Amino acid sequence: MRLALHNPFQPAAPWAERDLALRMAIALDGMGWEHRTVNTVEELEAFAPDAAVCLHPQAVPKMTAVPSLACHWNPPSIFRNAPDALPNEVSHDAFLTAGPAVERRLRDILWGTGRPIVTTPMYPSSQGWALTPTLDASSRFFYVGSNWDGNRFPALLEILARRGMLAVHGQEERWKHLAHAFMGSLPFDGRSVIERAHACGMGLCLHLPAHFETGIPNMRIFELCAAGALTVADRHPFILEHFGDTILYVDTTLGEEATAEQILAHGDWARSHSAVARDMARSAQAIFLERFSLERLFAPLPDLLSRIRSEAGYHTARRGLLPISVVLPIGEGGVAEARERLDTLAAQTALPAEIVVAGHGAAALTRTVLGALANVLCVVELPAGHPEGSALWAGALASSQRWVTWLPDGARPFPEHLAALYEAAALWPDVCAVHADVLEPDPLFRDSSHGDVPFTQPERPWRLTEEDRHPHPAGILVTRERLDPLLRADPGLGAGMAWLLAQRLAAGGRIIASRKVTIRARSRIELPPKS
Repeated sequence: MRLALHNPFQPAAPWAERDLALRMAIALDGMGWEHRTVNTVEELEAFAPDAAVCLHPQAVPKMTAVPSLACHWNPPSIFRNAPDALPNEVSHDAFLTAGPAVERRLRDILWGTGRPIVTTPMYPSSQGWALTPTLDASSRFFYVGSNWDGNRFPALLEILARRGMLAVHGQEERWKHLAHAFMGSLPFDGRSVIERAHACGMGLCLHLPAHFETGIPNMRIFELCAAGALTVADRHPFILEHFGDTILYVDTTLGEEATAEQILAHGDWARSHSAVARDMARSAQAIFLERFSLERLFAPLPDLLSRIRSEAGYHTARRGLLPISVVLPIGEGGVAEARERLDTLAAQTALPAEIVVAGHGAAALTRTVLGALANVLCVVELPAGHPEGSALWAGALASSQRWVTWLPDGARPFPEHLAALYEAAALWPDVCAVHADVLEPDPLFRDSSHGDVPFTQPERPWRLTEEDRHPHPAGILVTRERLDPLLRADPGLGAGMAWLLAQRLAAGGRIIASRKVTIRARSRIELPPKS
């Protein structure tokens, strides 16, 4: 299998996604899978993988035709104030979920769409290392973190540091208040965190309230198990269920000072009973290797990809043509740009029964088309100087199939676009219009290779269109019957004709969302003025 690891943040960003990608790379090397870590759309498309694992789906939507597998291992409440987090995370093709509550949340969100939910477990885990436990009478608790909120367990960690039982790692400026316990930064190389935890012999696994809300574990439990370190953890339900008495627990509801005293007691016991403590660490490690190593978690992905391809419009073994007329108006880009759009239709996993090429030069363009596409072409030639909207209007008027869609100037559908739209329409026999989620250029995007761009900005040249008023016209599939009343007269518009149709269709009745991203198009602000 050929797998892209999509970290949407800059490669130098000192965040967990970087280390997770490198751990995944180590695991995939051992499995013999071809892989590459990518940060940009260009890198992802150039690699052309079978699928891409998106490490932070709240930051970016699905942006390419590559099947995208979203890692849902962050507590949703963290993104409560990020308005685009939810649309982004549900735009991906499959969901790799860190627990049943996460999967249930996604099913609830997408329940009304009829969209198949393709999912398998995934955790922010570690490669399947089995380092020999080293705990002895001098061991200290390993603790690593970015401390991005600046307030991680301040009283608890101070008490442990004062007693000489803590070894803190991370960014020095974030841990100045614990300078006497700070042991230095660690490189994000997929190895050093685990190796340092192994040297310490024991470690802390403490969760934020957000992790308890949805039962999502953080990455500490997995790296400590891989390191062969004895783990002292809070009573997180995931750890209790899966690791049982191989872990030492503390009750964090008693407050930080009481929790620190419990941790110190566990540390004193482990130091004085090091052989028993090492046996506990080995038992926890065995559970990790059997159930939760990255190699174990990656193993189901080929079957998952097969499910995506069979359920979401990707497969090509279809009988007959789709009962769809695709209108391809020749606009400002001229015949050359229209030819590019026509090529994307030739690459569809299921061909439409009709492609109406409308505008000046339509006849010359279609004469060069060969193969199966040539059999479904319809030509509407217009005189030179016509606006794009007139070509769209004339093409729609000439359409003969039950369903109609259009590809405006600049639109680039993914190969599954038509099949996925038609499958969505088939789910709702009483509905006359459906729409795909559409990607448009992000006006706020700044390429990180040009100038100073903050680490917090993801590499997101495309964003999902906002649907506060009506769907993006490039994603709409509508019955000819519902479209007919809007075709009585050509309003003589330019590219705004498509937006006018979308507006009128939305005002006239319900348009069902497929909740699948299958096309890129130009945005409203890039449209030329009315002709």
